[in-house]
Amino acid sequence: MMLIILLAGVGCASRDAGPVNYAVRGAPSADRGASLDAAEAVLISLGFSIAKRDTAGGLIVTEPIAIERTGERSLRADNPLRKIAEVRVAGSSDGLKVHCKVVIQEQSTESFRLLAFERGGDDLPGHQTAIDRDAATTAEQNTVWRMVRRDKTSEREILDRLSPPATDP
Repeated sequence: MMLIILLAGVGCASRDAGPVNYAVRGAPSADRGASLDAAEAVLISLGFSIAKRDTAGGLIVTEPIAIERTGERSLRADNPLRKIAEVRVAGSSDGLKVHCKVVIQEQSTESFRLLAFERGGDDLPGHQTAIDRDAATTAEQNTVWRMVRRDKTSEREILDRLSPPATDP
């Protein structure tokens, strides 16, 4: 029984902001608010606009930016791509860390719709609710995006501008 609880705890911990899911570097300030202000300024200087800022939670998420396709594998070559940045400031005042993730997403709404009946239990259209048929919802709500990859170059650029890496003397 103890093993199950331990494994459940490890599974939950893997969702945290860490070096596996984010690029990580020391914060530019020991103050969380000041570090978030600096991160917001860097993101804006790189052309992002802020969609969400949670000072208490130490989180900034940007609005999506449309980008050009540069050879990513895709479901369809003409599907639009977008980039979203997320910055988290976590830790205590004596050891704050900045976690940065920039993801490239591909619009895959049509592919999602084509496979919708496969995911359901039946193929009878009469069993769909109005919401299943996109009634009374917006195009934004009905658009499906899938993550293609992380943009590690952009992550490094954001962190370099925020807190340049230490150089050896």
